[in-house]
Amino acid sequence: MDDGSSDNTSQVARSLPAISVDIQVVTLSRNFGKEAALLAGLDHARLGATLFMDGDGQHSPDLIETLVSRWLDDGYDVVLHGQGQSRK
Repeated sequence: MDDGSSDNTSQVARSLPAISVDIQVVTLSRNFGKEAALLAGLDHARLGATLFMDGDGQHSPDLIETLVSRWLDDGYDVVLHGQGQSRK
């Protein structure tokens, strides 16, 4: 999901190799907010799993293997990752 970013998010995402996964890039005309972007991504999902990851580097792509493994191997319906920071 590219929610109207002014950087090259769409170009970078479209250049990712889709060797063993189906990668879709959906670009919104402007920033409608995170929740709207997530819902639009779910609306466009074609297969049995959807993975969302912020593109600003706050989540390491190294997490993908762990998250997918928990879903496939451990049988979870939903797998979430949090930073563990409290908000005050």
